[in-house]
Amino acid sequence: MATFRNRNGKWQARIQRQGQVPVSKSFNTGQDAERWARQVEAQIDQGKFVSLRLDERATLGDLVARFMAEVTPLMKSAEADLIRLSFPKHLT
Repeated sequence: MATFRNRNGKWQARIQRQGQVPVSKSFNTGQDAERWARQVEAQIDQGKFVSLRLDERATLGDLVARFMAEVTPLMKSAEADLIRLSFPKHLT
């Protein structure tokens, strides 16, 4: 369920769900805040919502590992790219 509050002339929408990271965003109007909250809640219900807070904390190593797992296998040069992208153990 979303909550709304007026802070210094701007409206803040905050969504808290059990098992989810709380998400909030500020808007100039209450109507925009309500529209955004409905969109995000619908995405959460459908399982399509990805919190940007988690992506902001990702390291380069995390991103490379994800790329190696999700993208590289689909490429023609997958074997060579996996070798190139593998970090030497002493550098990690």
